[in-house]
Amino acid sequence: MSARPYHKRYHSDALAGFMSLDLEERGAFQTVLDLIYDRGGPIADNDRLLAGYMGCSVRKWRTLRESLLTKRKIYLTSDGEISNRRAEKEFENDAKTTRKHAENGSKGARVRIEHAKKPNENRESGQARLKPPSSIPDTIVRIEEDRTVSRTPRASETQPGEPTEFEQLCRTIAGIARLVRPISQQDREVMRGWLRDGLHFEFHIVEGVKVVTAREESRGRAISGFKYLDGGVRDYHADWVRENERLRLVARGGNA
Repeated sequence: MSARPYHKRYHSDALAGFMSLDLEERGAFQTVLDLIYDRGGPIADNDRLLAGYMGCSVRKWRTLRESLLTKRKIYLTSDGEISNRRAEKEFENDAKTTRKHAENGSKGARVRIEHAKKPNENRESGQARLKPPSSIPDTIVRIEEDRTVSRTPRASETQPGEPTEFEQLCRTIAGIARLVRPISQQDREVMRGWLRDGLHFEFHIVEGVKVVTAREESRGRAISGFKYLDGGVRDYHADWVRENERLRLVARGGNA
């Protein structure tokens, strides 16, 4: 799965940047940009491989490569890879946004946890929090509490037939994936596996399901269950981890 299935494109900036390029150079430049964004960083300076992506001979690609280098549309990194300044800037901006969201989420979680710890004078003194369903491992409960999607309901707040928090998470994913059948026990086990393995519900699971669903719908395929989504969600999570590690190395002045 691509590290970045899509990226921002500013049309006026692109048109201005293309002005100095002829038709062939524009096609080559756009292909290089797509490869850089697809990988999430610099790409290997491999003539044969890139000529294959361009659909031209190695000799032709070398001519286009030199032209793009001369016109400063691309450059060679210290590791000898091909990169683009604007793409690197977009990667840095995305990393800052991701860190900001993570910081805001952590702050919000701490505030909610502190509020939850304070005694509520409006509650009956003998009222205790319900224990989580025995079918949900403690590790999952801790992960869900850290996320603070919602606190575990008290007895007086639970309505007959109201779904548990875990069940609500499953229903959310089923809705995004447009499942063609009801949620099964196997689906619930897949969800437990995702949470148990440390996948963040919003950043990894929801976004991964969106990517897989869009891909399969574009191919005219319906999603039958969570197991169908499992590989794609885990690939998305692995790519997310690799991308963040690469950005951390870049921020520290290391090689990505």
